[in-house]
Amino acid sequence: VSDFIKNIICRKTDIIATGISGSFVIMACHNDPELIDKMIIINPESLQKLNQIPTKKSKAWKFYLEIPILGMFTYNMLHSKDRIGDCFRNKYYCNISSLNEKDIDAYHEACHLGRSTSRHLFASMEGKYTNINILHALKELDNSIYLVGGEEEADIDQILKEYTYFNPAIETTQIRNTRHLP
Repeated sequence: VSDFIKNIICRKTDIIATGISGSFVIMACHNDPELIDKMIIINPESLQKLNQIPTKKSKAWKFYLEIPILGMFTYNMLHSKDRIGDCFRNKYYCNISSLNEKDIDAYHEACHLGRSTSRHLFASMEGKYTNINILHALKELDNSIYLVGGEEEADIDQILKEYTYFNPAIETTQIRNTRHLP
């Protein structure tokens, strides 16, 4: 994130992120506050979940997912077009009438570009290797941070309260009749 802003954008910028990506933005801002001006984070990951570290079970699951044939087979099963469509219908969207087949196609294509090297990121996420405790950064940030939650997103009330507890300057809102992708 920092390198992209420094080398491509070349000026202080505003960022919108969703879910766990918000933690990367918060840490990038904490590491270099002059890069990021304002942040909007949609349905941020819970601080409790971000604080989890790899366990024996999650390390084993990561190892399995990275095995060339079995891991690729499992990844392809978990990221089939039907499974992605189910995620959109059951987790991402509240109003499935606004669901567009092109969205599912785009997610499916992104999962399988580059000979499915994205399975390694998936394995790292499943193994909890992408988690980072952002509490210290959250407490110290003085940037404009705005959290948006989908009203139907699981535990969103508690998650928004966690963030504002550690940084009362954070502003929050919820969008009615939405889930993870309002």
